[in-house]
Amino acid sequence: MRIGIDAHILGKHQGGVERYVKEIVTRVPLLLNEHRFFVFVNRQYGKTVRNRDNIKYIVTPISDPVVQRSVILPFLVNKLRIDILHTQRVLPFFVNCKCLVSIHDILPLSMPENHKGLRNEIIRKLTPWSAGKALRILTVSETVKREITSILNVSKSKVKTVYNGIDHRTGKEIKCDISIGSPYILYSGAIEPRKNLLYMLKGFKLACKKFPDPLKLVIAGMDRNNEYKKELCNLIKEENIDNRIIFAGYVSDSTLDVLYGNAEIFMAPSMGEGFDMPPLEAMKKRTPVICSDIEVHRELLSGSALFFQFDSPEDLAEKVVLLLSNPVKNKDLIARGIETANKFTWDRMACQTAEIYKETGKTRT
Repeated sequence: MRIGIDAHILGKHQGGVERYVKEIVTRVPLLLNEHRFFVFVNRQYGKTVRNRDNIKYIVTPISDPVVQRSVILPFLVNKLRIDILHTQRVLPFFVNCKCLVSIHDILPLSMPENHKGLRNEIIRKLTPWSAGKALRILTVSETVKREITSILNVSKSKVKTVYNGIDHRTGKEIKCDISIGSPYILYSGAIEPRKNLLYMLKGFKLACKKFPDPLKLVIAGMDRNNEYKKELCNLIKEENIDNRIIFAGYVSDSTLDVLYGNAEIFMAPSMGEGFDMPPLEAMKKRTPVICSDIEVHRELLSGSALFFQFDSPEDLAEKVVLLLSNPVKNKDLIARGIETANKFTWDRMACQTAEIYKETGKTRT
């Protein structure tokens, strides 16, 4: 088979979807040596990669998703005689091959108030169409599978749940670009409304009243919404916690490993997720997790994290105080977290994805 993978997101530092795509293009071709892979990447990332035995990297002249899917990919797919094309969220028009689409969440449809702008409007329009056109839909949790089948009205048999993995790096990371100098709580992820950082900040302020020591909150992640970042900064000033908050921005994997490992607590306060890698990564680094009580967190983290009502700063503060003042509970949560994190590996994801590719190749259309 000739398999095409849309990987234009690589190198853009855009979170979990990028990590997912990177792991697929790195691992799956090794499991399917007899097949030929064509990986479509953007110009900048294309400079960093080399073709391998069964992988050819195709640099697309334009990485804008709209232009790419409407013009570039159809042209390349037909020119290269691709048998199977795998894209993220949205399929291209006018391609004469079997199509797979990964839908990591349907939050632009289920939470439109937190997903504004032209890009999300396009996703809202084209995701249902893509789900209908695709031969198979890959998703990252049973929670999202249920949402896809109910909201997008597709059959359960068409949707395959393949859990993401997390990195299981061995050895002690020593490189860190950030100096904290005090005990801290960590958040890692994008800075945008659905991540619920306003309530996290309010809960942190309430928890700080119980601890006179200079407990800090480190926020590591890219800004995706300038207005929301301004709102956060205004709240920080109003609450007079400027000296307790560190915006670290995007950080390297090695720096993030150190931040995970040295944090007192990891917070995952989001209002909506398809999977959510950071709390699992924190668990792997022996850091206890407090997370919002949403369905996907219950699916992935039940029994290994403390849950709080995502719209209750008081509940969040209570959980923070509990962990910081109860070593027994803290130790128990760490042990449970390691056990949970060990269940999620990229090797398993790659094997399951490879099987779906093989199954799709045998399916008649």
